[in-house]
Amino acid sequence: MAITASHTRQAYLLLYSVLERNDIDYEITGSRSVKCHITGRERDMQLFFSIDASKMLVTLYSPLFRHVPSECTTDAALALCMVNNRLPDGELCFDINDRLIYFKMTASFYNAGLSESVFEYMLSVAADTIDAYRHGLEKLMHRRPCQEA
Repeated sequence: MAITASHTRQAYLLLYSVLERNDIDYEITGSRSVKCHITGRERDMQLFFSIDASKMLVTLYSPLFRHVPSECTTDAALALCMVNNRLPDGELCFDINDRLIYFKMTASFYNAGLSESVFEYMLSVAADTIDAYRHGLEKLMHRRPCQEA
């Protein structure tokens, strides 16, 4: 299935439609990225969507914690492994070099068309997952002493 510029444009139009219908403010942040903010149970969340037509992939990315203390590396990695083992979709990731914890979820549209329900599902899973685990991870990051890395 050949992906053309019109397919990519159509995918973004579906995303914009879902965001607008749900009264979610968004901004286009580059040639392939859309940033939006949604309200969680405790705090707002920043989400980024990107659509890569060459890979036929939609990616949702949401930063949770910046600057994880180096002494918390082992605790953070272990906690994320335990959480990810329970997640039905999406994952919490730890970029050790940037000291960043983020949520990531992908959806392939290889041999299948995208629909608004794909974007609605991704928004729902991201919001539920971040709401469910952000507070506990935040407590872990701020507890002292963390195990030495």
